[in-house]
Amino acid sequence: METELEKNQVEQQKLSEDIEFKTKQLTTYVLSIMQKIKLLQEVNSGIDEVLKNPDDLNDSFRKLKRQINKSIKVDDDLSEFIQGVK
Repeated sequence: METELEKNQVEQQKLSEDIEFKTKQLTTYVLSIMQKIKLLQEVNSGIDEVLKNPDDLNDSFRKLKRQINKSIKVDDDLSEFIQGVK
């Protein structure tokens, strides 16, 4: 009888840990998606700026490229974080 209770407790603990891990994964995934949406909004705004000021084309494209590179860096950092969580 006690052994069955202990098995149930161990299983319950394992399930709780599993849920906690999955919650962390989901949270990280949602944060990543939010970051990508933010980047797309910034790029969209940058394109609008380019269209308004075609004389500053090089500067505008450099700015867009910096925004994209910054986002890539954030994605790399997030990937490293995810690997650390696993």
